[in-house]
Amino acid sequence: MIMKFVSFLFLLLIPLSGFAQTPQLIYSYDAGGNRIQRAMMVFRLADTTATEDFEEPPLEDGDIEAYPNPTRGEVTIGVSPNLLEEATAHYMLVDLSGREVRKGPIVQSQTGLDLAGEANGNYILSVIVGERREEWQIIKQ
Repeated sequence: MIMKFVSFLFLLLIPLSGFAQTPQLIYSYDAGGNRIQRAMMVFRLADTTATEDFEEPPLEDGDIEAYPNPTRGEVTIGVSPNLLEEATAHYMLVDLSGREVRKGPIVQSQTGLDLAGEANGNYILSVIVGERREEWQIIKQ
């Protein structure tokens, strides 16, 4: 009985794996409904693994950011320069049990926070600039 179920499940999964990379025909039509173009497209499953080669666009006025997330090592805290001119800034990193892991001042618009020595898991990063507070759940892989 179990062998029949496993065989049935296997037979169901075979067509699904092939469909993800099967060429699809895409047609384009003009305003009159006449086909003007035919193209063959191959759709592949996206690779969603996190990489450390992450380019963040420049900060705009008033922005506070933390990236990449998830991370395997370093998190960059970005604070727009106009915010740093107006008020003092600092960060605090805590684990989910509430234990303070790191804290420090932010004096540049890009501040690196190295998490390589920390255990894999979830952390809460708080960035405080003057009266403004932003928080992120950081995932360390």
